[in-house]
Amino acid sequence: MGQNGEVAVDVGGGGGNAEDKRGSGSASAASAVACPPADPQKPPVPLLHGFPFRRRVYPANAWKLAPRRKHGFHRPWHLLQVLSWLLFLFFFLVLLLILAPALPLTWEYVTYAVVGVGYVIMIGSNYKAAITDPGDPGIDQPNVNIYRDDGVPTAKCGVCDAFIRYESKHCKSCNKCIADFDHHCKWLNSCVGAKNYPYFYTFLTGTLAMMSYLLALCIYLFQESYAGEDRLARRLDERLNGMPMTNFRAAVGVIFFLGFVTEGLLLQLTHFHWQLHDRRQTTYEWILYDRKAMTRRNVLSALRAMTAEAAVEAADDAEDGAQEMDAMQRSGYSTATTDTTATRSTAATDDLNRSLNSQPPPPPLEDAAPPPEAPMEEPPAAGQPPTPPADPPPVAVASPSSDALSLVRLSSSESSA
Repeated sequence: MGQNGEVAVDVGGGGGNAEDKRGSGSASAASAVACPPADPQKPPVPLLHGFPFRRRVYPANAWKLAPRRKHGFHRPWHLLQVLSWLLFLFFFLVLLLILAPALPLTWEYVTYAVVGVGYVIMIGSNYKAAITDPGDPGIDQPNVNIYRDDGVPTAKCGVCDAFIRYESKHCKSCNKCIADFDHHCKWLNSCVGAKNYPYFYTFLTGTLAMMSYLLALCIYLFQESYAGEDRLARRLDERLNGMPMTNFRAAVGVIFFLGFVTEGLLLQLTHFHWQLHDRRQTTYEWILYDRKAMTRRNVLSALRAMTAEAAVEAADDAEDGAQEMDAMQRSGYSTATTDTTATRSTAATDDLNRSLNSQPPPPPLEDAAPPPEAPMEEPPAAGQPPTPPADPPPVAVASPSSDALSLVRLSSSESSA
């Protein structure tokens, strides 16, 4: 952490200016990273990318030299982005040309109004989310820290060669740093950050509400095709050129299925972003946290597996030992061995006691006069060393007979046998 909260972090990897890389770099750098061709020989930009359309493929790390995307409508378009446009058009035509004319007159006008307002919100928010540039303001002024006076923690991006906010992240698809990066949305063909996140969430909720209204109309008309078949048949004859009831039911069923799938995906995505908003967390932060939690769960699972395996091995060893003990008891080997050892120990002890009792008692001690008192020693003269004390007389200790020692040795050898 430097002055004014600056952090020397290479966000994009590989420092240096992109223009310097295009210039007269070293031979090793030129051989490792193949620069794209000059403008006259530049291949045409494809219209679409994404499966099954292949995106422009750059050599290793040369994606850093790719052109920076300006917004979501910048070519090449993504396949999912074009698919979202087709779905908008399909449901719009279905609501106006099939479902609304089959309703009673009052509900028909209400449906036209709801579809008009809903599609204005959907298309407007989608357009604003895609056209808004979510890039960090620092990338417009390379090598200039525009956050220095504000005291905002910054980091140095080696690809953009600019000081950016610490919460920003470099996106490889857009090839620029995104302020408060959330995720790269392929349906918008653009990144979602702090600048366009409100438009993105408005688009999700508006589309979810429109799909809910479409499913409600499908359920009502399918029920009406059986309960009020005559009334519905007259409306079909007047407004849909006499469409057969069977074809109408099939069309409503297909529309309901497509709407139900779209509704489920939108509901899951909207609920997920609502949870993130409640936690004050971005999608990118949630992914990092989920990876750490997954790693922690994997480690704990491995430890539990190792502990369970060790417990199983210990239980197997204990069971084997118990089985061996039962087999020994059934064969009588353990009981016989124990009884024989006890009998031998008892016999050796009895022999030792008999041997000790057969020895004659020692003669009684005769009364003797008390030992004379030691004479008082005179203190040594000056300059002479003191006389050391005399050693005490040895004390006679009675030792057992040789027969008793032999019996003890015999009993110990039998016990060990």
